[in-house]
Amino acid sequence: NNSSNNRLRQSEDRYLKEQKLHDELEIMKRHKIELEAVLLDRDTNIMEMRFEEEQHQLEVERLRRRNKELESSIKTLKNQLGESSSNNNTNTVSSKKRTLHSEHSSKASDHQTIETMSRMIEELRKENSRLKAAKESNLGDKRIQISEKALTTEKKKSENLQLEVKRLENKLKDYADSEQMIIQKKQLI
Repeated sequence: NNSSNNRLRQSEDRYLKEQKLHDELEIMKRHKIELEAVLLDRDTNIMEMRFEEEQHQLEVERLRRRNKELESSIKTLKNQLGESSSNNNTNTVSSKKRTLHSEHSSKASDHQTIETMSRMIEELRKENSRLKAAKESNLGDKRIQISEKALTTEKKKSENLQLEVKRLENKLKDYADSEQMIIQKKQLI
């Protein structure tokens, strides 16, 4: 009886140990599945962040190219305004002098506007450099948020610059038209 009780006890102990090991194994399997899910989420987030970063970089590059185009337009406008100004200064009739005086003050205003736009472009360049530095320092989510804000700001500045360029082009056209009228009047005299 005693040996049969020992066997029974040993069998029961083995069963309890096996059950305990089985329970621990189930807990570890669940924990492994949870960790795999966390890793999968993390990997997905990393891929999304990389994609967003690439998109932001492409947009920043596009804005940089657009800013260069605007700078070129501004230089062209400056040159055209300078040429128009030198052509207008050759007129000698007193009514033409009055017209030139008003055009000169208007052109001075245009030059001031162009200088302001040049400063804005320089600020955009600095912002682009800052964004590039932020990318290289790998700041994660904050970097993306900063990039998005800067991107929005860059877009607004670019739109404003485009409007300003169009306004200056229209003004330049008006100057050319008025210069043409002055030349025609001069020929009539």
